[in-house]
Amino acid sequence: MSGKPPDGKPFTFGAQGKDPNLEKKADIQKAILESVLGELREELKVLDQDGWIDDASEQLQKISDRPEWLDVVPEALQEPQVPVVAIEFDEEYRDVLGLLRAMIKAGETSHRALWISAEAIKLSSANYSAWDWHWRCWEACGHQAEPELQLMQQIASDNPKNYQLWNFRRRFAVHRGAAYALEEMEFAADCLRVDAKNYHAWGHRHAMLRAFGLWGSELELTDLLLQDDPYNNSAWSQRHAAFTLALSSGTSGTSVADETDWTCRQILRAPRNWASWNYMRSLTALPMSRRGAWQGPRACAGICHQVLALHASCAPAWGLLAFVLQMQLQKAIAKRQPAIVAQAANKLKVALQQLCVADPTRAAYWTQMAESSIPVSARGD
Repeated sequence: MSGKPPDGKPFTFGAQGKDPNLEKKADIQKAILESVLGELREELKVLDQDGWIDDASEQLQKISDRPEWLDVVPEALQEPQVPVVAIEFDEEYRDVLGLLRAMIKAGETSHRALWISAEAIKLSSANYSAWDWHWRCWEACGHQAEPELQLMQQIASDNPKNYQLWNFRRRFAVHRGAAYALEEMEFAADCLRVDAKNYHAWGHRHAMLRAFGLWGSELELTDLLLQDDPYNNSAWSQRHAAFTLALSSGTSGTSVADETDWTCRQILRAPRNWASWNYMRSLTALPMSRRGAWQGPRACAGICHQVLALHASCAPAWGLLAFVLQMQLQKAIAKRQPAIVAQAANKLKVALQQLCVADPTRAAYWTQMAESSIPVSARGD
């Protein structure tokens, strides 16, 4: 084919070939574009007058090219010629890490080293070396608290389960002292409001309580959290630590008997919750639980029978009852009381048989407990 029209005349693009509608659309688009460009030019003039363009240029500029860093040669990451896995860093991160390595190599703990380590943390909050050097710089630069609080708040907002953040926060808090202990407790509480099982926040609170002895308030917090979620194992663990240490220091404001009553109420709320039963068992191990009128094993047996009357297959109740009976059996054996030994052994055998049915996953464990706890003479096999 020649590409010519049927009449044999070549195509021509003259005035008669123009589409008026297309020309009109093109003119409209051109006018809109010129209007937008005009507005942008005006905005750039305003930004230039306010100094924003210079600030933006500085932000785009590599940190190592800024005047205050010209005396520092960034330290490149030493990698093998053929790495197993080559890590691809963006240019900004590579530049910041290079300056940080140079600071570490030179042993510089100045304010600019403090600043560059903070920049490295913002870019990669998991960088242990950056956090460690940042701490050394902070100690050397006069311990200004506010910038550090802002940095930690920013990191916590992005990643509240960052190991390095909580390690740094703990050192920071202990350094500041007891005057700021409540502030630290509130910081951890804020994280727990987002995730009540954040074990980093719990660990921080535990460290603050040990350091500054604020055990009483912790009982209130754990009570609130367990009212909301009785299966929160972190709250149970924290309550146990708070109560036992407060009890030993005489600052709890409560007694083992009161704590037992509280625990019984939690058990009745969720009878098949192993955490509350294990907490009840832990109370019997406290030295104070064996003094005075309150008898730990008897209280435990009471709640076991109360629950089993309503839930005959409740494995945690049978488990605690077996523990109490095992204690009674061992005591009777030690005192050489054969009648009580036979009675306790028979009850323990029944409890462990019930556990094999109610908790079949651990049937082998309960069977082994029977073999190791019950004297051969008292088994009746």
